[in-house]
Amino acid sequence: MINKICIDPGHGSQDFGATNDKVNPTIFEKTLNLNLSALLALKLKSLIPNIEIVFTRTTDIFIPLNERCRIQKDNKCELFISVHHNGSDNKNAKGFELIYAKGSKRGKLVAEIIHKEMLPLGMFGIKDRGFYEDTRGLAVLNGTSCVSIIIEPFFITNTLESEWGSKPTNQQILAELIAKGIVEVIKQGV
Repeated sequence: MINKICIDPGHGSQDFGATNDKVNPTIFEKTLNLNLSALLALKLKSLIPNIEIVFTRTTDIFIPLNERCRIQKDNKCELFISVHHNGSDNKNAKGFELIYAKGSKRGKLVAEIIHKEMLPLGMFGIKDRGFYEDTRGLAVLNGTSCVSIIIEPFFITNTLESEWGSKPTNQQILAELIAKGIVEVIKQGV
């Protein structure tokens, strides 16, 4: 049973993550990650009032990757959601994707369930890139003691997607879809 979730807004402080300076003002991944994480927590609390939410950060500070994992472990969270936004040298790259830890059957199932709830993003032109197993040994997927997922809802480096995704109303849509996926994970007892 999942009673406590760790939400990890990726990057922070001097670690900007992906950026898009083709829009005004410049969009920084670290800021979008923090905003979407806060909205996700609010949405989860509205859908599951008893759920406990732990954040790895709530302000624009840098938290080392091993510390993010330690926060999850110390708080005994049963699910770790790392919120990111994709970036690429290919400015035409687009879409949403989820990543789970290599060899994690539960991680794959959780990613699949959340992915299914995110499919309506297609109505907004956000391409489905699927969900896949980590092949890079990403620290936040492999250093936690629970199922860990990275969610990348769109490409910041794609100007159309970043303009869409940086609007507050559309961030609400993203938070709602991700939250619905997490609720479904809990309902199914994954």
